[in-house]
Amino acid sequence: AAAAMAVLNVGAIAGSLLLVVLALIIPVTLLGCLSPFAIRLAVQDVNESGRISGRIYAISTLGSLLGTYLPVLVVIPLAGSRMTAVIFGAILLIVGLVGLWRSSNSRKVRIISLLLPICLAPALILWLRGNIKTDAGQLYETESAYNYIQVIRRDDCNYLLLNEGQAFHSFYCDGGRVPHVSVWSIMLAAPFFNEVPRPPEKMAVIGLAAGTIPKQFTQVFGPIPIDGIELDPAILDVGRVGTI
Repeated sequence: AAAAMAVLNVGAIAGSLLLVVLALIIPVTLLGCLSPFAIRLAVQDVNESGRISGRIYAISTLGSLLGTYLPVLVVIPLAGSRMTAVIFGAILLIVGLVGLWRSSNSRKVRIISLLLPICLAPALILWLRGNIKTDAGQLYETESAYNYIQVIRRDDCNYLLLNEGQAFHSFYCDGGRVPHVSVWSIMLAAPFFNEVPRPPEKMAVIGLAAGTIPKQFTQVFGPIPIDGIELDPAILDVGRVGTI
């Protein structure tokens, strides 16, 4: 999707969106059915329906809050996005299997509930061992507390991609070549919008990424003092190791 956004490939963008919808529509719909179904099972007396519904939806709201903040603030920074999906998926699976075990006296159902995690384990191991994404020309990928970071090579240039569908954030071409027209090279004209056009004496870059803009300004205007500000240290590491 990120590469599609970079070249405005509408077909690829629409295809990615459709696949995401198809992948999520069934589990999200089933999860949305949990609270009403739990209320139906829990209500034995109509007079108690309001109290029981309130309790179940209170628990549901608490779960929604935990599901919103816990992965982002704790689990993803510590374990990464894939392991986070595995952890929460495993929790849902265990809860479902325990419920299936307790609600059924069928020996066959209980055997299936025991074998299902064993059957899923090999696929899970293979998934965790591979790359998060595998795109043509991919040189590097990693995750941080803030971003999924990917470097791909196109022709004689390396490009930095962040997350999904956010285009290219930095680039480096062999030999330090600067493309004649790009979103970065256009910024080289900024000093000439001063009332008296002159080369910059110093500059600050907020949102440094892997340092494309400082590299270009240094190449064009010489070694001027440049302060760069970047929230994600993992992105800076990509620039330091020479990938970008």
